[in-house]
Amino acid sequence: MGGVAYVPPPSPDEMAAIYAQLATTPQFVTPAMLTVDDLLSTYPASVTRRGKYARVSDYAGYVDRVLRCDYFADLDYHQWVPVLAEYGRSLAVTGDLTLYPPKSPTSVLLTGAIPALTTRNVTLSIANGRPGEMKEIRAGLTTLAGTLNILGTGLGSAIALGLGGYLKFVLDSSGGSLAWIRMV
Repeated sequence: MGGVAYVPPPSPDEMAAIYAQLATTPQFVTPAMLTVDDLLSTYPASVTRRGKYARVSDYAGYVDRVLRCDYFADLDYHQWVPVLAEYGRSLAVTGDLTLYPPKSPTSVLLTGAIPALTTRNVTLSIANGRPGEMKEIRAGLTTLAGTLNILGTGLGSAIALGLGGYLKFVLDSSGGSLAWIRMV
């Protein structure tokens, strides 16, 4: 006589052991690999996802990472944060550019050339940012005959960045909302 063998359900003690193991095993919001945009739209950070994990294929625009939903008490704010070290990359400045956390690299080497009478703006966005996040920007351009500005720093005006120049910013929440603060 063929067929499927009967497997009795777990006992209450076995169920308790299963639940105990689940409590110490990382829980992912989905087994699927997501893009950052899919994660933010389908599984936004929230109190119900606090401590859960997600796999993304394009963290900082380029690499696979595991993110964890964390809670920032000073803002009563939940956010997806990387569990591994941040990521840096070279970006060619061919037009204006916006750096969006967590979709843009943390460390950016700007490459290319800015011709005379041309202004290029790099804007730091706070959208989906987290307190303590850093952005490092170096102007590694071959030519900077025009102007390179950094915007979105909360200073009310652009910060000019010269050839070979370096700026570092931290996303601060001490004022009750997120704002980029210049460190260097």
